[in-house]
Amino acid sequence: MIELRKRTFLKIAVGSVFICSFILALMYPAIFAKHKDKIYFLMSPNPHAVFTPPPSKEADIMYVWVAVVKDSTYGSFTMALVSYETYYTEYAYYEYHWYTDRKVGETLAYIHDRLGQMWEEEEYPIVLDSDVSVAKIDVTTSEHQLIATVRVKDKTLFTVGFCADMSVPIESRIRPLPEVAQELCLGVSVYRPTLQASVTGMEVGDFIGGRFEYIDTELYDSSLLP
Repeated sequence: MIELRKRTFLKIAVGSVFICSFILALMYPAIFAKHKDKIYFLMSPNPHAVFTPPPSKEADIMYVWVAVVKDSTYGSFTMALVSYETYYTEYAYYEYHWYTDRKVGETLAYIHDRLGQMWEEEEYPIVLDSDVSVAKIDVTTSEHQLIATVRVKDKTLFTVGFCADMSVPIESRIRPLPEVAQELCLGVSVYRPTLQASVTGMEVGDFIGGRFEYIDTELYDSSLLP
């Protein structure tokens, strides 16, 4: 009986932490934005996976990311990104391919591109090559999974599936971005690692890791807008 009570208490405690983390991630940026006149994006879910590039692609790292923006300063939309990063001796080369089902997604892509360039150090500049395509993004989600298919002009580009690693405790964090002032951007997220992501229709290398963010809110200063 005592052991049963302990297990019940543990489940309640874990559930309470989980709920509080969600409330923190949901409310903090919106409250901050209200008082500081910031723009915000609330994404749920927001998973990404990291791969080694396929043999046909000269790069060091490959990312595949999908975000369901359920609320933002500009409404709701869906985003996807396929990116490659290559690190040379004197500079880094970033190749970003953004996809969005609403043109307003171009604003979020623009902000991320600007921040990427701000992360660079003077001794190690970043060369950024970025494009944005309006796409049809079909998303199926459950509590711990997301499957998305990205189509451009009736052509299916790729399908990706993410699944949270349920064997790992859920975590939450409030994070400024490196090399960028907290006044310009701030994020709050609740997440687990993602299991090996499945990708069809597009070449990827070996799965390295990733994160399944159940909810992620990001605040940006309006000076970052186009």
